[in-house]
Amino acid sequence: MNRLPSLNGLRSFLASARAGSFSAAAQHLHVTQGAVSRQIKDLEEDLGEALFVREARGLRLTTAGQLLIRHVEDAFESLDTGVERVQEMRSQGHIELTVNVPQTFGSRWLAPRLGQFAQAHPLITLNVSTELVVRKQDAGRFDCLVMFLDRPWERGHSQLLRLEEHVAVASPSWFLGGKAPDLASTPRLLLKNGSEDLPVWTDWLLSQGQSLPKAVDHTAKIRFSSLDQAIHAAVAGAGIGIVDKAMVVQELRQKRLRLLPQRKMQGPYGYWWVQLAPRRSAAAEQFHLWLTNQS
Repeated sequence: MNRLPSLNGLRSFLASARAGSFSAAAQHLHVTQGAVSRQIKDLEEDLGEALFVREARGLRLTTAGQLLIRHVEDAFESLDTGVERVQEMRSQGHIELTVNVPQTFGSRWLAPRLGQFAQAHPLITLNVSTELVVRKQDAGRFDCLVMFLDRPWERGHSQLLRLEEHVAVASPSWFLGGKAPDLASTPRLLLKNGSEDLPVWTDWLLSQGQSLPKAVDHTAKIRFSSLDQAIHAAVAGAGIGIVDKAMVVQELRQKRLRLLPQRKMQGPYGYWWVQLAPRRSAAAEQFHLWLTNQS
């Protein structure tokens, strides 16, 4: 990583570019004109480029200065926003944040990590819900949501946290003689999406370079309304499930489930951050950052 120039130098550059002169920038920053001039000179030496053309009527940005100013403005705006969020959270004391998440994501991925979040953010009290949200008015009851989607939600601001990593799993009881169970003769555990099946089985088979075998059409099927139910059924030996690997970490570690040897498949489904409000609260900003780092 390149060594960044002095923050004071960048601040003087921004103030000078906006004010059009070193003297006006000095007044704005409450320092001397000489201090601003020295900081600009040091910055130009660090970058190896002149940033201003000094003219009788004031300052004019060079090509390098025009390139730099856009990024410096964005950077200081982001810094100001970050400081504002922290001050806002501190001034409000304890803050409650209501978040809705998918049931399996909440119990298997989020819950084991919430202790870390509580230690890092003692001023934020999380109210976690696992309600089914379909309509915008349902989402409006929450400060923010994590939703299971294959594309951004059209009813709010969405940002992808992580894609699912689909793998095929089954109970060790199906691995007779160490051999993986046959896809064509082992019951398939399916997930419902409303009145239809999630296409994870079809997508996963296609990712292996094969279409759905004719024999599989006659294989027993068991449908579930949640991934958590399908995982429990797989552990109990009900059949083969296509699941998100992150949701069966404990089962794989404890050898209650085994991976079939086929390749894993990423997406297209994943977990998305969704928020209806155009501006995030300080608590929502912290929670979103934490989720992003965890993902």
